[in-house]
Amino acid sequence: MDDLYKKVIDKILSDKPICLMLNEILNCANVYLFGGAVRNYLDDDFENVRDLDFVVDFKKSNYSIDEFLMKNTKFRKNIFGGYKILSNDICIDMWEMKDTWAFKENKISGSVHNLTKSVFLNIDGIVYSMNDKDYINDCNQKYFEIRKKNILDTVLEENPCVELNLLRALVLCKKYDMEFSNNLKNIFKIYSNSETFMDYLMYLQLNHYGKQVLSSQCIKELMIKKLNII
Repeated sequence: MDDLYKKVIDKILSDKPICLMLNEILNCANVYLFGGAVRNYLDDDFENVRDLDFVVDFKKSNYSIDEFLMKNTKFRKNIFGGYKILSNDICIDMWEMKDTWAFKENKISGSVHNLTKSVFLNIDGIVYSMNDKDYINDCNQKYFEIRKKNILDTVLEENPCVELNLLRALVLCKKYDMEFSNNLKNIFKIYSNSETFMDYLMYLQLNHYGKQVLSSQCIKELMIKKLNII
């Protein structure tokens, strides 16, 4: 059994309904682990994973995720058609591939190979097939190339949550001490002109992470040091 696949199963094993749900979906769909959890694994830091993001591509169009949700599963549906599934140990975000925002809005054509191109930040373009137990588009090697170059850049700039991604860019910059590309710097400069930008970043932290990850002082220091924005 592939190590990442095993670690994902071990992570949800204590929650029987979620484990059963994932196994049932795997039997009739291609399931892809997306983003942060894959990055944590590649960083040899999977034990600190608290969120799993899954993209589901059903083999038959008449299936949907809600058919597989178990009776005791706690979940809520988001505005993009995805599901946030909660357990004691882990939070799972799961959505159908066709509901991926960039595909649904026809920004790029919908396919598994374009999942790595549907992200805002280059460091998020990592996708792992739970069925094939392999990476899509050799994205694991591309991730290490990004880390070696040490530059955060944009992939698909059109996004419904630009400010959230800018916040995430600051969090990742702090974590890895990365630099920003000129494209990303320009986007920051546009959005930071708003008088409410800083307050909104602080609000987004509580809404997205459930806690303050970066202090306002830390954000200001990062923006001065990395973006030359005062």
